[in-house]
Amino acid sequence: MASTRPRSSIGEARGDPLKPSSSPPCGGFPNLLRRLGSQASSALEWVDWFNHRRLLESIGNMPPAEAEARYYAELETLAMAA
Repeated sequence: MASTRPRSSIGEARGDPLKPSSSPPCGGFPNLLRRLGSQASSALEWVDWFNHRRLLESIGNMPPAEAEARYYAELETLAMAA
């Protein structure tokens, strides 16, 4: 008896689309950076500025990285006092 389920060609060209791949697509992050070139460099510079150099008024005009370091240092001193 023949199957009554309709056949689909979706996913047949590259194998099972739901099966996890053993390697990342397009060679991973380093290959992506090479392909994007200066755009990736500019984006990474902006992310560095956003996380480490911009000043946030709501936390006392300090960079987020400095506020995070102070927060964890305070947690350590509280843990030592307890």
